[in-house]
Amino acid sequence: MRHYTKLISDCGKRKQWAQALRLLEEMRQSDLNPNVITYNSAITACSKGQQSEQALRLLSQMRRSRLQPDVISYNAAISACAKGQHWEQAIELLGEMRHGGLDPDMITYSAAINACEKGQQWQHALLLLNEMRVKGQKPNMITYSTAISACGKGMQWEHSLNLLVEMRNYGLSPDVITYNAAISACERSLQWQQALGLLADMRQGNHSPGVITYTAAISACETGGQWEQALLLLDEVKQSGQAPDLGVYNAAISACEVCLQWEQALKLLRRMRLRGPSPKGVSYCRVISACEKANQPERALKLLGEMQDRRLAPDVTTCDAAIIACEKTKKKRPMPMLMAGENPPALLDTEDQKVLAKVESACDDVNVGNGITMEQQPPADARMTALDDTVS
Repeated sequence: MRHYTKLISDCGKRKQWAQALRLLEEMRQSDLNPNVITYNSAITACSKGQQSEQALRLLSQMRRSRLQPDVISYNAAISACAKGQHWEQAIELLGEMRHGGLDPDMITYSAAINACEKGQQWQHALLLLNEMRVKGQKPNMITYSTAISACGKGMQWEHSLNLLVEMRNYGLSPDVITYNAAISACERSLQWQQALGLLADMRQGNHSPGVITYTAAISACETGGQWEQALLLLDEVKQSGQAPDLGVYNAAISACEVCLQWEQALKLLRRMRLRGPSPKGVSYCRVISACEKANQPERALKLLGEMQDRRLAPDVTTCDAAIIACEKTKKKRPMPMLMAGENPPALLDTEDQKVLAKVESACDDVNVGNGITMEQQPPADARMTALDDTVS
C-alpha cells in the first residue's frame, strides 16, 4: 500500500496524472484497496496535471468506496476546479465540505478564491475572503493577490486598492505579484494615474518592478492616452537591466497608435528589428493601424507588404486598415499570399475570409508606390530601412 501511495505521490510531483491513475487501477487489480491518503495523492496528481474532471471522478470514487474525503481531498479537488476554470464546482465542493462537518482551512479558501478569479467572479471572491476572516482563517499574500486580481478582471479597481490597504493593515507587505495584480486592475479600469502611483509605491518599498509590471503600467498609459509616459517606462525597463519582451514593446506601440504617433510606433518597430525581440504579426498590425489613422496610407501598405514577405498574417482590423489605405491612395497591388503566414485561409472562419477577399479585391491589379511590382520590390529589410529614413 505504502509503495503504491509513494509512487502515485511522485507522479503528482512530476505532473504525470495518467501514470498516477494507472497505478491506482493496478492497485485494485492486485486486490489492494486504496485508502484516503492514496486517493488524495491521485487527486493531487490530477490537479497538478490540470485534469479537473478526473479529480472530481476520483472524489466520487472515494465516496462509493465508503471512504470519507478529508480536507486535503477537497483542497486538491477545489484546486483542480480552479485550474480547469470551473468556479461553480469549486463553490459546490466548499459547500459540500461544510455540510459534511469539515472546516475549510486557508488552503481551501485560497483555492476557491483562485477558482473565482479565473472565472471572473469578483463578488464571490470577496464573499469568500470575508467568510475566511469570519471563520478565523487569516488570508496570506497569495490569497490577497488572487482576490485583487479577481477584482481587476471585474473592472473593480477601487476594491483592488482597498484590498491592498487592508493587507497592509493585517501586517502583510505586498510583493511584486500583488502589485502586478493591482496595476493590472487599474489598467483595465482606465486608471493610468493610479497605476503609475502604484509603480512609484513599488520603488519606495524597495520592490523591483519586473517586465510584467512594466507591461501593465505601459498598457495603462495607452488607455489614458499617455504615449510619452509609455515610452519613458519602456526606457526605464532597459535602464533597470531587464530586456524588454514582445509584450512590453507591443504595449508601447499600442500607446503610440492610440495617440496617432505613427513615427514613434515605426521607430519602435525598427528598434525591435535591430535589437530584438523580433516583431510578430501583432506588432506590425498596430504600427499599420497607427499609420492608417494618421493618414499615412503609403507607409501602411508598405508595412503590410513587409508582413507578407515575413509570412506574418494580419488580423481583421489590419485588413480593414489596408482597405482604407488602398482607397486613400487609389492604388492597388496583388496580395495572393496575404494570409499565408500565421493564419492561412483554411484556418480562418468565414467572416475573416470575407475580409481577406475584400482586401484582395481592393488591392487587385495595380501596385503600391511608384509603380513597383511585387516581384520587383526590394527585400523587406531594405523597404523597412527606407521607411525608417523618412521618420529618423
